[in-house]
Amino acid sequence: MRARTIDTHISNIVDEHLKVLSSRIATTTYPDTYRAMLSFCARTNSLKEAMLDILESGNGYTFNTLLRALCEQYLQFLYLWVRFTLEKSDVAAADHNRFCGARALQEGLDVLAMAGSLVPATARQACRTLIEAQYHNVARSGSEAFEHRADLFRCSSIVEFLARDHAGIPPDELPLLDRVIPTLALLAPIGRGGPYMDVGSLDAMQLETFHAPVDDTEFVVALPAIVFMFTALAISREYPEHIGIAPTVCTLIERFALERELPD
Repeated sequence: MRARTIDTHISNIVDEHLKVLSSRIATTTYPDTYRAMLSFCARTNSLKEAMLDILESGNGYTFNTLLRALCEQYLQFLYLWVRFTLEKSDVAAADHNRFCGARALQEGLDVLAMAGSLVPATARQACRTLIEAQYHNVARSGSEAFEHRADLFRCSSIVEFLARDHAGIPPDELPLLDRVIPTLALLAPIGRGGPYMDVGSLDAMQLETFHAPVDDTEFVVALPAIVFMFTALAISREYPEHIGIAPTVCTLIERFALERELPD
């Protein structure tokens, strides 16, 4: 299939350049940002690989569960990328490392606290110790300032941020948000035990809300490719020798006939 062929070409480019891009973490002025962006490259690519296999098996529920996760990762990446482009600092990456997912982790601690006799005290304490050691700032949650910073990484807050007309980065230059945001909204309950809207069951008229003429396979391949392209673009601004990577990936992505022009 065409999407698989394009994905193979993109994967070859990633394999060729990922190691040297990762090596820039040791010398850059922005190590936290590069580390976070490259982590998004790895995570979204892993989701893509699993989702392409699942598409062939026809397991719709599992595919949609991972699709929600992929859309969330894409939004979080774009938030980080836009802030870094505007601020040219590691502040956004530091905020991401400290506060993204903090509310979910706090909910996990609350679950442990309420477990009582359902879970042995030693197991509850061991789990809590692991969480607090890895995410030490969560143990200090509860303050108004903490709640505000954590809320910045809610999907609704990220979308509100991306919808602003930032200098040099208008919202219509951020690819596929017209597909990502409705998909995420429809799939928000999936994987959490509640009912959800099966995007695959929508008819042609209902699907008009997505606008972007990209099928599921192309969509799944395009999002991680855009994450890698934007990461290479960000790094090339400090290391111009990498300037050719993003346009090469962009040329491949454009074969999907994305509705919006990808940024230079």
